[in-house]
Amino acid sequence: MYLDFLIPFFFVFAVVFGALEVSGVFKNKRVNTLVALVLGVVAASNPESAAFVNSVLPYAVILFVAVFFIAFLASPFRGKDRKPDYTLLVVVAALVLLFLSGGETPFVSDEIVQWAALGIVLLLFAFAYKKGVRTENR
Repeated sequence: MYLDFLIPFFFVFAVVFGALEVSGVFKNKRVNTLVALVLGVVAASNPESAAFVNSVLPYAVILFVAVFFIAFLASPFRGKDRKPDYTLLVVVAALVLLFLSGGETPFVSDEIVQWAALGIVLLLFAFAYKKGVRTENR
């Protein structure tokens, strides 16, 4: 079926093109398009890589939606000088983590919740240290 070729092609094309645009490896947009086009065709033409992309695609979509959602939520928390202040975002993440740790969810295991909790606690310490250093320097 034609979707077995098109879905991996467009996914690889979009990811490669986006990565090249963000990283700025090539300054020319046409070169970025050509490289992404070639890699998309190669990935979609190889049955093993197409099967891999099709198996990873649902998880990648969830990851991309989560990243865009977090970026959308973080945009109001930027200060007037456009430096991000993620304190409220970390508190919201801690509350979501607390909610997820309360019951059985099919997407989250206990080990992931423990590692995420450790990460959030470390982020809270980092924010507290950064705020303390900022106030001492004034």
